[in-house]
Amino acid sequence: MQCKASSKEKDGGNRFYVFMTLLVLIGLGLSVGIIFYKGMDATVGTGFEENYELNAMVGFEYTNWNTPGVGNLYIKNIGEEKQLIAKQIGSEQYVYSAISGTLAYVDHTNNLYIAKQGVAAIQISKNVSGDGLSFSKSGKYLFFNSSLDSSQWYFYDIRNNSKGIYTDAEQNNVYIDEDSEDIYYLDASNHLYKKSKGGDKKQIAANVEEYSVIGKNEVLCRLNRGNPTYVIYHARGQKIQEERIENIDDIDLTRLEGSNKQKLLCFIGHSSSEPNVSHLYVKLKGQEAIKVAENVTSYSYCEEDNSLYYLNSEQILYQLAVPKVNKKYLGNRTYFIRALEECKVAAILKNCSYFKSSPNHGNIMARTQDGTLYLCRNNMKFKLASGSLQEDLFNDYVVYRTAKNEIFVQQDINNKELEALEQPILLTDQAQGDYTTSLYGKYITYACLEGEGNEQKVAIKAYNKATGIVDILGDANTYDKVLVNQLTYIRKLKYDEVVGAYACADYNCLVKMESDGTFRLYRDGVEQVSCMQTYEGYSRASLMVEEGGIIAHLNPYDSYEITTVMTVGTKITLSMNGSCEVNVDGSTTYTLTPITEEVFNQRLEQQKKVEEER
Repeated sequence: MQCKASSKEKDGGNRFYVFMTLLVLIGLGLSVGIIFYKGMDATVGTGFEENYELNAMVGFEYTNWNTPGVGNLYIKNIGEEKQLIAKQIGSEQYVYSAISGTLAYVDHTNNLYIAKQGVAAIQISKNVSGDGLSFSKSGKYLFFNSSLDSSQWYFYDIRNNSKGIYTDAEQNNVYIDEDSEDIYYLDASNHLYKKSKGGDKKQIAANVEEYSVIGKNEVLCRLNRGNPTYVIYHARGQKIQEERIENIDDIDLTRLEGSNKQKLLCFIGHSSSEPNVSHLYVKLKGQEAIKVAENVTSYSYCEEDNSLYYLNSEQILYQLAVPKVNKKYLGNRTYFIRALEECKVAAILKNCSYFKSSPNHGNIMARTQDGTLYLCRNNMKFKLASGSLQEDLFNDYVVYRTAKNEIFVQQDINNKELEALEQPILLTDQAQGDYTTSLYGKYITYACLEGEGNEQKVAIKAYNKATGIVDILGDANTYDKVLVNQLTYIRKLKYDEVVGAYACADYNCLVKMESDGTFRLYRDGVEQVSCMQTYEGYSRASLMVEEGGIIAHLNPYDSYEITTVMTVGTKITLSMNGSCEVNVDGSTTYTLTPITEEVFNQRLEQQKKVEEER
């Protein structure tokens, strides 16, 4: 978990605790909000069990073109009829936790509600901003901020229906350990506090620029802006012990790893003598850090084989066998340095662009620049696939999606030698975009094509090792937007939904989509382009026409886009959420309004008369 006092957002995660910052756009201004997450990230979670069952989904239907971004919200139990939860809800004003089975949403009057399957919604707060809604990873807590004051944040305990507030309005860095329910936060004066459940708060440090919780009651802080100092605070009981990290100028607090059992901390940093070189360090408790590698771009510590895997700037993946820490090493740093110098360093993979470790730190998954995917363990590697576009590694399986729209699962990766792994399971060969996984890998959720010809539909499915493939929704396009587990599916517009007439007064243009597939664009009473459309159904980002200087296609997000190259740089967007626009030269955007056939003809005649008079 990494928190910082400034408003800048850093990418990355760590194996201890993760804090993520949400940037919320309000009008033309930019403000900083907070997302609060469960302590352990998906890359660590060795003891966490996902004991929930995937039995529901959330659906959203836009009301009509005249109410942009607003629609009806539903919960649907698998195999049952959908349940209407609320009307006139913004398309981005709700969140759902599959773990707790709780749906939270903000209505058009800024009231916050929660609802569960088969249970009537209850209001839990008012004057709430729908942009900042988020659930903690365990689903225990709902976090939101005030619509009156965006810096005022609240958390709501789903279990006992209680709401808490962070009293410092300028406080913008909070972390909640959902197991112990300890709260760490920075106040407006950059003081770091810890508040235990049912106890008083106590100050841990002052002048804190950013911090990361690295273990139970242990926090690594960056102090003093402009002249950074790094200190580990051991906050056990009422006593706070300080441990300063010397001779390192810049530690990336978003990428801390290690082992409490081994009393070992690993991190990437820069020394004062080589400020532009990223070094990999290891540190034993109470000792000065030791540099073990240079020019490191990423790394992972695997406790299972007690190894450091790291990728350098030349894109070579190495394995460094770290000696198991004992009392001798803890008592004398010199012995540990000698042991590290004698450790074997092995080059595992060249041209490596990405790698990660499994949550139990038993395996390494690595991908080369050409998309070849490998599973690595004990200084060995095994080729899993070619042309991988997306992949994830969990304790006992690997899932990956190929360039051929296939999704495979390689099961039981710990049970056998790498060379003896069985053939992977094919989930689908017609995947529609990325799959998603639940936090600790119990479920894989994906959209795929099923059927042939006019009967072809987009289905939502989930895979679980115990139950196999589960059918969630036979036709995802019965909704405009579907939320299942971590997967969000957005329906693509049908052609007949955009048939009609449109006008843009500011740009003085008229647009007409004919039912026979003809597209017409008029400017100042003169027809700019006319051509016939073709339509390829639900295919992802399908090209519809390229004729007469106009290209029309389905946008992969939620828009039906038409780009004309004859009227230089003009792009017309007809969006499912009702936001119709004309963009000129990539800079100026005007509103495009649906109009009736009669109004279209009247305005076209008016434009022609004006043009004739000129």
